[in-house]
Amino acid sequence: MDKALLWEIKGKNIKAPSYLFGTFHLICKEDLNYPPGMTEAFSRCKTLVLENDFEGDSSKQAVLSQLIGPEGYAVRNAFNSLNYERLSRYFEDSMNLDMDRLQKFRPSALYVLLYRKVSPCPNALSMERELLKSASEKGLTLKAMEPTTAVLSGISQTDSTQAAEVIQLLDQGTQGKKMYDSMLLHYKQEDISELYQASKRNGGNTNLEDRNENWIPRMEDQIKQGPTFFAVGAAHLDGNKGLIMLLRQKGYIVKPVRKK
Repeated sequence: MDKALLWEIKGKNIKAPSYLFGTFHLICKEDLNYPPGMTEAFSRCKTLVLENDFEGDSSKQAVLSQLIGPEGYAVRNAFNSLNYERLSRYFEDSMNLDMDRLQKFRPSALYVLLYRKVSPCPNALSMERELLKSASEKGLTLKAMEPTTAVLSGISQTDSTQAAEVIQLLDQGTQGKKMYDSMLLHYKQEDISELYQASKRNGGNTNLEDRNENWIPRMEDQIKQGPTFFAVGAAHLDGNKGLIMLLRQKGYIVKPVRKK
């Protein structure tokens, strides 16, 4: 597969091309550089389509429902005593957080906090939110591939599995930073093949390919409505069931945008 983050979608008698762009969900401000041709492609589109509507109130409630336990819940019960003691010590010493104040949150919320710690910059930007700002300034319509609940379905649902994933991330330590840096390097090189492989090796979203297949009908309907800018995680682009291959199988011409 060609190294490119921005792809043009043509063919099947559509009047104007649409575009497919691979994002890096959390990125340091100094690393936020869009590929050549991005500004022009974005300006040609009438609609921005993201993976999910994470700005809507219903989406926020869906997220909270996954991160907060029921009444009387205590996250300490999801861990054995040794692991809970290790986790508490790390949160207090390295993140200045008291676990007593986090008891109502499920292990998945602790995972998010730990993952933030892995990032080389403490206040990483959401590339999707930056695109939302641009879309708002240009008056683009905003749509989503799927509701947030569909994304959350990929999160482990049992406390025991979530807790194991938290401890695994804790054990990675500096290895987690190396993993992040490696993924970011592949992204800067626009190497979507390696990003796809690395995502699978690192235990990325387990239903990535299923989501891709579910997105194709929505993408086809949207492309017919007019030039659209699709922005999804870069790991969704490559692979036999990646969006590029699936669109080509539907008869579209999908080629990298090469502009200096």
